[in-house]
Amino acid sequence: MSIKFNYIRYEEKFYTYFEDKKEWYSPKHLFIFNDNRMRDIFIKKMGSYLFSESPVFITLEELKERIFLTDKIVLKEAKRILAFFKSIPQEIKEDLNIENYFDVIDFANNFFSYYEMLNLSCSEKLKKEHKWQRKYLDYFKKIKKEFDILALKYNYIPSDWIENLDFYNDSWISKFEKIIFIDIVEYPTLYKKILEQLSKKMDIIISLQMPCGDFNENELKLEKCGVPILNYKPKVYFCEKDIQEAIYLIKQTDKEKINVYSPGVENNNFYQLFPNDFAQSKRDTMNDTMLYKFLNIQLKLLLSREEKLGKVYLLKEFIDGLEEKVFRDYYDINQEEFIELNNLIALGYKYISKQNIEQLLEKIADEDIVFKVKQILYDLDEITAIDSVESLNSYLLNVIELNKFLETDYDNVDILEKMLEILGIIKSNETMEIYLNPNEIFGNRQGEGFYRILIQYMKDIVIKSNIKYTQDILLIKPFDFIRYAEENNKNINYFIDITDEYIPKILRDKIFLTEIQKKEIGYQTQEELRIIEKYRFYQTICCQKNTVIITRYDEEKAIGIAPFLEEFITNNEITLAKIPVEIDEVEKVIDKFLEGNNITVDNKEGIFEKNESDFQDKSLTLGAYDITLLKECPLKFYFSKLKKLDYVKKYEGTDLDPRILGIIVHKVLEDIVKNIWKDALKGNINIESQDVELMLRKEFKKERDKIEIHMDNYILEILIPVLKKNIVYFFNLLKKNYKNQNIKRFQSEKRKNETIPYYSGKLDVYLTGRADLVVETDIHNLIIDYKTGGNNSEQLDYYSILLYEHEDGCKKAFFNVWTGEYKEIDKVSLTKEELDNIIIEFSNSSNFQMCQQIKNCNSCMYNGLCRREE
Repeated sequence: MSIKFNYIRYEEKFYTYFEDKKEWYSPKHLFIFNDNRMRDIFIKKMGSYLFSESPVFITLEELKERIFLTDKIVLKEAKRILAFFKSIPQEIKEDLNIENYFDVIDFANNFFSYYEMLNLSCSEKLKKEHKWQRKYLDYFKKIKKEFDILALKYNYIPSDWIENLDFYNDSWISKFEKIIFIDIVEYPTLYKKILEQLSKKMDIIISLQMPCGDFNENELKLEKCGVPILNYKPKVYFCEKDIQEAIYLIKQTDKEKINVYSPGVENNNFYQLFPNDFAQSKRDTMNDTMLYKFLNIQLKLLLSREEKLGKVYLLKEFIDGLEEKVFRDYYDINQEEFIELNNLIALGYKYISKQNIEQLLEKIADEDIVFKVKQILYDLDEITAIDSVESLNSYLLNVIELNKFLETDYDNVDILEKMLEILGIIKSNETMEIYLNPNEIFGNRQGEGFYRILIQYMKDIVIKSNIKYTQDILLIKPFDFIRYAEENNKNINYFIDITDEYIPKILRDKIFLTEIQKKEIGYQTQEELRIIEKYRFYQTICCQKNTVIITRYDEEKAIGIAPFLEEFITNNEITLAKIPVEIDEVEKVIDKFLEGNNITVDNKEGIFEKNESDFQDKSLTLGAYDITLLKECPLKFYFSKLKKLDYVKKYEGTDLDPRILGIIVHKVLEDIVKNIWKDALKGNINIESQDVELMLRKEFKKERDKIEIHMDNYILEILIPVLKKNIVYFFNLLKKNYKNQNIKRFQSEKRKNETIPYYSGKLDVYLTGRADLVVETDIHNLIIDYKTGGNNSEQLDYYSILLYEHEDGCKKAFFNVWTGEYKEIDKVSLTKEELDNIIIEFSNSSNFQMCQQIKNCNSCMYNGLCRREE
């Protein structure tokens, strides 16, 4: 008895080696396969040989169920994590800030993987621990001790740990005379020991598809993978865009019968671009259903809840949820209402709740929006009240309108059955002896906890589809499926997406060990896994002769040729050719697609004429910002100010919105000036530091809904002290500068609203403005503009012209409250003459002119309307 090896060529099939040899047809022979597909091929080819008994065919997973036996209660998935959570000592919970079940999921999976690795390696511990590992390994040891006590008490065993010599039982496998392993290249130490024992009783054969010498027969591992040298040369094309692949495949279907395979089949979207030519490749799962998407949005909102403020939710998550059609449709929120809600972000708001919703929307004055938002918040409140599987089920049946989630593409009965099955699994967790109450598991967020568990179980569950495809439509299959297909010389096999985006795969370690540590205990290293992947790659592309390979160079997406393919091309001296589909052909296809979707622009010339309706009573009121905008681009002014075109701007989160900081600072400075202006006229410019701090705290508190709570310590401990210091410095500086001067005016937020037109022509143009601080004395006048960021000196020139009728009518300065910098401005950026020309030119022009500098168009939100570059 011994372990023997046989090797076949890449282009051969495993079953042909055994199919025609009668000596293999015996119930005393056991064939073991890596997966179901290879097993099914052997069953089809050898399972019904005429007048012969069949051998036994099983997968490696099925073998494990037969040779690792236990009378213990096997804990799977959530149950084993619950047992882990119960086993964590209190000091570790405090050290790692663990409060509930969800805080330990990744930690628990690492724990189970670590001890599973030791079991497979037949090791009790690592030979050497590194200092950076010691802390977590000590955690593991302490938790393992408690876990073993709990497991012994309740007769538990996690599913990860059953592969262990302690549970090995050879009673079933010993009845065979011969065991044949088909295409299995990974043998952990545990299985090496088992094979060594079995080889003393029976013949063991390992059948592999590679050259003799690549597999180390003593160590039972794939040691190297040489590049196969073929006696034929497959075609290899490269393209720039994946749509070129799609167009090429469509063309080829008119010429020949083809099969298409891809390592990125789950991400392929050809069926969306060309629904008449491609079928959807990825399997339909719960993730694709409207119900899953809706529940997941609700969960994200729940996770954004800020408990310290009550039932308050992040506005960002609220808007993100409404960007999803399923959520918007469920609550019947139309595009105009969505834009109104999205504009709350422009106002700087961070939170939304039942308490502040009416205040937030008071400017909108739309009761329907308030009602709909309150309904969303009511449903979230109902979820927070869930405290058992029964109440979760009641919520789904009685609160959620499930009829809104009926699908045409999917089998709704199947979805319902899967949901009931999931609820049953969650209920079974409650029946565990170690389960006490949901508060212990989920903390004070029980409803959210049950919801998270529900969605975790729903994720990736395969469901039935109602979509039927005709036989002539292309279905892109997973990359390795060709290894299980019967060879058909009439069909051409196409491999697409053979790029470094998918090959080799990014291997993420579940275990925090170094490569040396893995090698020392005989566990697979990253390099060994890469060799196996390389072997599978060559095994796949070389299994049939009629093949075409397509790779891609896309600099924009940083995608290039797969390194395994590059090595294969070089060693086989294959010419890498450009795919016979040009980029301009792609553009024509896209244009045709857009044309079919009625995508048009009415104003092709990009000329926008003025109309009387654009100006009420033939008048126009302009402020400092409007002048800057007119100077930059009159057409942008038209879109923004006159037409007030709404656009939905994607939220970009900031810890503290600069606009809100500006509002707070301006309000505090305005109030200070209002409090001291009478004393200032007498020469007394005095403020107290503690008064400034109180005013800053008061204004920050007023803006509570616009500041995320995690910023509170930063504001109290860093921001307010800095602002306070700089504000005190500013007024002390004014006190010093105006010592012994006769102050006639010390006025904050000085406004000027013209009642007489500044200019009269085709339009009556009125100017308006408000300077932050104006100081007038017998010697000179001064305008100060407060800033918390950048500055625009044109605004100071505008205020000078407005208040003193000339750009040099006063001194001008900026005070940056954030940096504490006080800077006087001598250079003029906007003269009265230039201001007059801007107004006159705009007033007399018959069109809204485009900006002079095209570089400004690149970042303009309206560049799709003016069509300047076409």
